[in-house]
Amino acid sequence: MGHCENWAAWLNERSREGGRLHVTGDCVFPTTGYAVDLRRLSSVPTGSHQTSIQGPALWPRLADPPVFHIAPGNFYSVEAATRADLLHRGLYGHLRTDDNFYASWRVLPHRSGRSFTLPADVWERLRGADQLFYRLWQSDEANRWSNPSATTADRDCRQAPFIQIVDGDTITPADPGYLRQSPEKQKSDAAL
Repeated sequence: MGHCENWAAWLNERSREGGRLHVTGDCVFPTTGYAVDLRRLSSVPTGSHQTSIQGPALWPRLADPPVFHIAPGNFYSVEAATRADLLHRGLYGHLRTDDNFYASWRVLPHRSGRSFTLPADVWERLRGADQLFYRLWQSDEANRWSNPSATTADRDCRQAPFIQIVDGDTITPADPGYLRQSPEKQKSDAAL
């Protein structure tokens, strides 16, 4: 059998025929001659909500903690790290410390809601870095991991979104890069 992962799909509604569905993914099969069959689901399975996270592109080092915007979904936890590779638990998890990594899942329940503010004590420890990489973990249940998925896979940690931490204590929405698009939105816009 083969294995497929990293699925992404978007609908191009600018087509004259109505809409064209674009799907990408990484599949590995033991030999040549295999194909992937895509079929329309008659309904979306319970608990399959896709949650996403979006943070500011720039954030002042001396300001209050940054706020992340969460697209609706089930329950979630947020990870933040001063280096992208620290998001890869298998290879770099042993290098994580309270001074370079934060995970809201360390204290359950998982969160819900449309925004997440990094705790002040965590921001105090992490803001000395030049960048703050982040991702969201989704769960179908608040008090335990159920059907977990991450917005950035461990192996893709170097492509994780990040906040550029800048000197100072203020920034305005008029500053370039105030709010960065999510990777999903960037891919969607690039395909149009």
